[in-house]
Amino acid sequence: MSDYPYDDELSSGGTAPSPNDLVSLMVSRLSEWLSYVTQDPPLDELKARADKIMDDICAASGVRGAQEVAAELALAVDSRFEALGLWRAWYPRLMGLYSPVMDEATKQAQMNLFRCFMNFYLNRGDMVRANIAINMLIDLAALQEDSSLKEAMLGAAAVAAALDKGDKGLVLAEQLLELAETTGDHILMAEAYGVVAQFHATRLDVPKTYMYGQMVMCAGLPVKPDRFIPRGLHYMALAFQVAQNAQKALSYLDRAEAYAVVRGNVAQLEYMLLTRGACVYIAGDYAAAETHLRRAVEVFSGTGHYYAGALYAHGLALMKLKRYEDSIEQMEAALAEWKKMKREFDQIFARHGLAEAYSQIGQHREAIAHMAEALAVADSMPERCSPAFLKLLRDDFAVYVQRSQSPIR
Repeated sequence: MSDYPYDDELSSGGTAPSPNDLVSLMVSRLSEWLSYVTQDPPLDELKARADKIMDDICAASGVRGAQEVAAELALAVDSRFEALGLWRAWYPRLMGLYSPVMDEATKQAQMNLFRCFMNFYLNRGDMVRANIAINMLIDLAALQEDSSLKEAMLGAAAVAAALDKGDKGLVLAEQLLELAETTGDHILMAEAYGVVAQFHATRLDVPKTYMYGQMVMCAGLPVKPDRFIPRGLHYMALAFQVAQNAQKALSYLDRAEAYAVVRGNVAQLEYMLLTRGACVYIAGDYAAAETHLRRAVEVFSGTGHYYAGALYAHGLALMKLKRYEDSIEQMEAALAEWKKMKREFDQIFARHGLAEAYSQIGQHREAIAHMAEALAVADSMPERCSPAFLKLLRDDFAVYVQRSQSPIR
């Protein structure tokens, strides 16, 4: 007899399932989840089951033969988990699927997985990593009659619109609009209009941002659930934010938030939190702006363009509250994030903000250095920087130089 006590809990009570049975059981479980998700359950109901779905997908990554269904289910839940604001918990599960799917699964499963990665990075505003996922997806989908290629081209348009100095993103989006009109694809049409709206927002073109925000909403009206209504309203709010008209921006934002609340779209509400903070800042309520923007920093912490944008905007609010050291810390962090993501244009804003903060505390050498760098980048990007914007930067540079030469401020 063994010297060690026997633990009844270690007994399986019978024969352990064979490898084939284990695969069948796992595929059956994932298929049940897939059937459930395709019935488009309410988001709050799905949220209650999200942890279990994620756990089952994670478990399937270690079962050879179940990765196909796991990747299909991952794509089916991906946009819903994003809408629920579950991306922090979801991304590690996606990464857990990477090696098993790439080593053992079919090309279709690999495309499904890269569509998830592409969407994740696009939604974080991390265009550098999104572009890597898009290129992989295009290579995989090149010879396939599959929606993956269409989505990859849409992602490529979004990346180009955000990063390119020219109008490549706009051209790609317009080509996709032609395809959408030919095929009657309302989702593609609304998504492509969204890329065009974002393109014009980054170029600070108020009328076109507003107009294409309207087009996002109108093109998406036939789509159920009506997720493009709050998105279109949000673009219209962004147009008035760019125009520095906080009252009108907030009126559109209120309507967009009302739609997002009814639909339970947490992610949409999180993106609008940053816009609301910026609009309240424009309205001159710096204490309220600081509260909203501090929350935005927490929501987007550690990830992508929206995190950098929240850091920058929070830094501006802190500067208005004369919390200069905290302001500089936030804007330095924003600059570092935008450098990592190769977003040259956005670095102009961070450096401009830092120049003002350093100038306010009398560190004129640092202020002039940041402003000189901001001007150099702006001069290299005439497609992005209007004459009025360049004049503003040059005028402020002159102010900082003058302050450095004045013995008393």
